[in-house]
Amino acid sequence: MCIRDRYQRRVHGGIDIKVNQDQDMTKTLLILSAILYISLCKTKEEWKSRVIYQLLTDRFAKDTPTNEGCQDLRSYCGGTFQGIMKNLDYIQEMGFNAIWISPVVENVDDNYMGYHGYHAKNFYKINPKFGTEEDLKALVDDCHKRDVWVMVDVVTNHIGPLKEHNYSQIFPFNKPEYYHNSCEIKQEDYLYNQQIVEDCWLHDLPDLNQSHPFVREQLNQWIRWLVDTFKFDGIRISSIPNVPKDFWVEFVQSAGVFSIGENSVDIENYVYDYLDSMDSVLNYPGYNQVVRSFNEQGSLLDLEQYLKRLETVPKKEFLGSFLDNHDNKRFLNVNPSFYLLRNAIVFTFAQYGIPIIYSGTEQGFRGGDDPFNREVMWGRMFKESDVYQYIKNIIRVRQEFQWDNYPIQLGNFSKSFASFFRGKVLFAFTNAPLPIFKVVQNQPFAEGEVICNILTYKTECIKVVNNEIGIRINKEPRIYVPKALLNLK
Repeated sequence: MCIRDRYQRRVHGGIDIKVNQDQDMTKTLLILSAILYISLCKTKEEWKSRVIYQLLTDRFAKDTPTNEGCQDLRSYCGGTFQGIMKNLDYIQEMGFNAIWISPVVENVDDNYMGYHGYHAKNFYKINPKFGTEEDLKALVDDCHKRDVWVMVDVVTNHIGPLKEHNYSQIFPFNKPEYYHNSCEIKQEDYLYNQQIVEDCWLHDLPDLNQSHPFVREQLNQWIRWLVDTFKFDGIRISSIPNVPKDFWVEFVQSAGVFSIGENSVDIENYVYDYLDSMDSVLNYPGYNQVVRSFNEQGSLLDLEQYLKRLETVPKKEFLGSFLDNHDNKRFLNVNPSFYLLRNAIVFTFAQYGIPIIYSGTEQGFRGGDDPFNREVMWGRMFKESDVYQYIKNIIRVRQEFQWDNYPIQLGNFSKSFASFFRGKVLFAFTNAPLPIFKVVQNQPFAEGEVICNILTYKTECIKVVNNEIGIRINKEPRIYVPKALLNLK
C-alpha cells in the first residue's frame, strides 16, 4: 500500500487543513509539504520500470576520494552517506534510477563488525559511522532531484549480538521478554519446522518476538518514522521467513511504500508464498537457476522449465531479479568466465522482475564468501570498464524497447542454447565455450523481416526465412529487435 493511501484516509476522516489568519503558517506549510511528498510516493507498478543498484554504505565511497583499500573487510572500512552522494554520477551514468542502501540504524559495537548494518542497537538513531541524520536526508534529497529512488534495507527479525544478553543497551527493545528464548535454527528446519524458523535465533542473534504486543507496535511505529523522516521510496526487508507472515502484512502497511523481502531458501513455493504478505521478494529461485545454468554450465533445458514454472507465480513482474549480492559468492568467483557473466547479466535484465545489480559486478569483482564479497569500491569506479559499459548499454536498450511490459514467450531450448521473446524483442543465450548454430522457430517476427542484434551496435542482422531464424552464436548473448525500429543508415 502506498503511504499516500494511509494519509488520505486520515484527511478524509476529518483532518481540516484550512487555516485561520492567526494560525501558525509554518505549521501549515509543513502539513502541505508532507501532503505533497505523500502524493508522490512510488507504487509497485512504477517500481517495475526501475533498475536498482545495490550498495553497502560502508563499502561504496568515503567522504574524500582515496585509492587506499581496506585492511580488514570484517570491520568498518569508512564509507559514508556523503561518499554515496558525491558519487551518484557514477551510478546514474550507468543508467540506474534507483539505489538500495544497507541498513542505516546504529549498530552494536561488536568489535566494529556491524559495518553491514544488520546488528541493530538503537532503532531511532542513525549509525554515526555513516554520518548524521542530515547527511542521510541530504543523500535522499539529492537522489530525488536526479529522479533516483532510494530503497533502504531494514531488519526486524533480530538485533545485534550481546554479551551476557544485556538487553538494556537496545532501544526500544530493552527487556528480555521482548525476545524469544535462545535456540538454534538448522537448515533442515526451513523444510520441516517453520515454528523453529520463526521462534529461534538466526546466527545466534537475539530474536525479537513479534507476537509480543509492545514489539509489534514499536516495529510498526518505527518503520513509519523511518520512511516518513527520510522520505524513502521503498524498503528491502531482511530475513522474512524468520518472522510470521501476519506480522509482515501489518509492517508493510505501516511502511506505506514498496516492499521487497529476502528469503534465500532455494524452494520456489516457499519463497513465492511470501508474495501474499508484501509487494515483492528477491527471486532467489531464479538466482540459483542462473548459477546452475550459466555459472556451473548446467543444461539450459532446466532454464526452460524454470521459466514455465515462473508463469504461474503471481506478481512475478515485481520480483527482484539479481545476479550478485552481499550474501553470496560473486559470479566470477565461482567461474571466471566473462562471456558466461554477460549471458547471466542479460538474463537478469530479460526475465520477469526488477533488475538489481550489486556494486562491483560492473568492475568484474570476484569476491568469495562474506566478507570477501563486500569489497570497497573507492579507487575502482572505472566508467570505461567493459562490464560497466555493457550494463549501461543493456539498461539503455531496456528503456528504449520496454520489454518489461510484455510477457515472456518461450522460444527454442537445448542443453547449451536458450531463447525467448517479449514483445518484438528476442533474447538468445548460450553457456557453450564454442560457436553453435541454432534454428529458432518460435519467434515474434514476420516472414522476410530483418532483425539486428543490438548488443553488437546493430551490425549483426539476419532475415526471417520460412518463419525461422538461423542464429549463429559465439559465446555471447543476443538481443534481436526489428531493423525497421533502429536508426540505421
